[in-house]
Order: sequence, then structure tokens, then C-alpha cells
Amino acid sequence: MDEDQKKKLTIMRAGVIIVMVLVLGLWFFNLRGSLRESKEKMANSSDNVQWQEMKAQLAQTLEETKASLNEMKKEAEDNAAKEAANNLLDGLAEETGKMASSSNNSAGAAATTTATGTSAIIGTSSAPVISIGAGVDCPAYINCMPTIGAARPCQIPAGCEGITQIAY
Repeated sequence: MDEDQKKKLTIMRAGVIIVMVLVLGLWFFNLRGSLRESKEKMANSSDNVQWQEMKAQLAQTLEETKASLNEMKKEAEDNAAKEAANNLLDGLAEETGKMASSSNNSAGAAATTTATGTSAIIGTSSAPVISIGAGVDCPAYINCMPTIGAARPCQIPAGCEGITQIAY
């Protein structure tokens, strides 16, 4: 290659490099300004405000839902406890009714109505007796409830261990 061509090649390379540097510099300067403007727009935009409002509404709705669920859970537990208590009272009333009707000594048991309207057995003098043969009669239960006055014996008779229950 001759020297004139080398000069032209060098000038052309230098010109291309200078133009590339100018284009990249202008592009970088413009990009910085564009990024700054987009950040300002996002910070002040109505979309951001709407997003914050939606987040606040969602948080409030979740709190209300959580409170409602806790209230419903508490009501369900209360209803279950009331139902269990009613079932227990119904079962006890039924069992006492059976025991009172099957008792040999019905004069010892008197039914009464309390202020709440439920009936109770007061003053039972003897429990139903279960005959196991060979002249041995076992009571169905032994009343060991605390009383005022003399203490009651709370021992299961010999031979009645699997039959007689202690009522506290």
C-alpha cells in the first residue's frame, strides 16, 4: 500500500471513531435525562397513587375478613359448647328418669322443678340394684357427693368391682 492510501485509511478510522464517540456521548446524555424524567413521572403518577389506594383497600378487606372469621369461629365454638352441654343435660335427665322409674323404692325420690325449669332428682335413698346371682346384689352406683352432716361410705362392695360405679 502506498503512503497516500495509509493516510486516507487513518483519517477515515479517526473520523469513524470521533463520530462513534459523539453518537455514544449524545445517546448517554439523552438517556440520563430520559431516566430522570421517567422516575419523576412514576413518583408523581396517578398509577402509583391508585396502587397505594388499592393496597390499603386490600389490607383493610383482609383485616375485616380475618375479624369475621374469628367471630364466626368463636360463635361456632360457643354453639358446639352449648349443644354439648344440652346433650349432657338431656342424657343425665334421661338416665335419672330411667333410674327413678326402675328403682324399687320410688318414695325415696322426689322430682322437683328448679327456677330454670329443669327437673332434678332430690333425696334418692337408694340406687338401682343389679343382681349377679348367688344372693349378691350390687348397686349400679354409689353416691359419693359431698353433703352437710354425716359422711357417706364410698366403698364398692366386695364382688361388685366391675359393676358398681362411684358418682362424684
